[in-house]
Amino acid sequence: MTVQLRANAQTLTAQAIPVAALPGSPRKGGFAAGTPILTAHGPRAVETLSPGDRIVTRERGLVLLVARDVLMAPAASIHLGQLGPNRPNAPVTLAMSQHIALRAPGTGATILTAEHLGTTKAAAEVPLHRLDLGAPLTVYAAGLEAPTGHAAPGPLTLPH
Repeated sequence: MTVQLRANAQTLTAQAIPVAALPGSPRKGGFAAGTPILTAHGPRAVETLSPGDRIVTRERGLVLLVARDVLMAPAASIHLGQLGPNRPNAPVTLAMSQHIALRAPGTGATILTAEHLGTTKAAAEVPLHRLDLGAPLTVYAAGLEAPTGHAAPGPLTLPH
């Protein structure tokens, strides 16, 4: 984000800068076909989402989906309830680089990649759907908080 101070020094404006992958930068995250993503109309399989669909995000509520693309990447599976009661609320396969936010009552969030969760890893790369919301935002995938657009390779801790 860029903040611009006007000449009279009384008016601040903010201009959003589009998120774009740099040439040669790795593309992070993604969800296997069948992964339910929370939308304005309830959970929908990721492969049925189209640009313009309204996706529920933690940070901004409903946000329009800009694009969905498919990439081949190493994947990991998380079993029903593996991360706690109803977390996830359905078996899910994610890119090993997909971040998941884990929260405990009264604490901040720890963000880990699926690779760091001790999940079952796929033997080969699989097709995964990556969501572009125009900014790094957190979606709800099979009941998990799944930040999109994070580039950090290891665990992160966020305040509550």
